[in-house]
Amino acid sequence: MTNFFEEDKEITNLIQRYEAFSRGVENYFFDVADFVEIIEFYLSKMKENKAQKAVGIALEQYPNATPILYKQVEVLLLKGQAKKALDLLSNLAENNNDSEFYLLQGGVFTSLQKLKQADVAFQKAIEQEADDENRRDILFRIGLAFQHILEFNLALKYYYK
Repeated sequence: MTNFFEEDKEITNLIQRYEAFSRGVENYFFDVADFVEIIEFYLSKMKENKAQKAVGIALEQYPNATPILYKQVEVLLLKGQAKKALDLLSNLAENNNDSEFYLLQGGVFTSLQKLKQADVAFQKAIEQEADDENRRDILFRIGLAFQHILEFNLALKYYYK
């Protein structure tokens, strides 16, 4: 089992390798999981342009990788491009019905102020998840989505489920 400091060291190393790669200084291999971690790192630091660049590089190598396409949706949302994010999700809808898909869809609908559609998508996300711990995480994320758009009563509904 790795501890927090080892994980931090691993992500730091991954980001350093990626940045050297993206500048053309070094050649490295990154799998889909690596790119997801890289994109999540930049999203967590609110560096949406770097996240977007990482998504672009990742999609060049893995054009149909669902986890990367999901990250692309997150980047579009962060950049205020909810309509583009919805279009991308619409293209992914046929083959995806996991909780992450519905969470993203609900997030897009909240950004577009389509609260009834968001609520339906969020309910589907909850239904898709059997594991209680993951379900609690989903409920928390849904609460945050509603809290972000100042819909506190809807946020509380999910926080207290």
